Amino acid sequence: MTHSTYTPARQLATDIAQRLAKLCGMLGSEHAGERAAAALKADKLVRDKGLTWPEIIAPSIKPRSSIAEQIAFAVANIDCLSMWERGFLYSINGKHRLTPKQLAVLDQIVAKVREARS
Repeated sequence: MTHSTYTPARQLATDIAQRLAKLCGMLGSEHAGERAAAALKADKLVRDKGLTWPEIIAPSIKPRSSIAEQIAFAVANIDCLSMWERGFLYSINGKHRLTPKQLAVLDQIVAKVREARS
């Protein structure tokens, strides 16, 4: 599998983007089998090109800071956090994957720290 049709920014080549758009258009079919087949083909097309859905759907969105960077930022400003928030940060420190609920709490803590710093 080669990636020669893609730019360093990992954008889709026009022909691939058109094919993917056509497959995604079939997701509105009233026939469940046709929807399922289109979804599988679209997913295979994306994966065969070495891409991920987030790269396809939102390629221009700046990726969020890593979990470790967010925790380090919050810990560096720990004086504005409650004891519970401090304990939460220490409990997730070193983890590479968090649950959606943990990510939401971390986002709230980071937002609180940013607000306190401004």
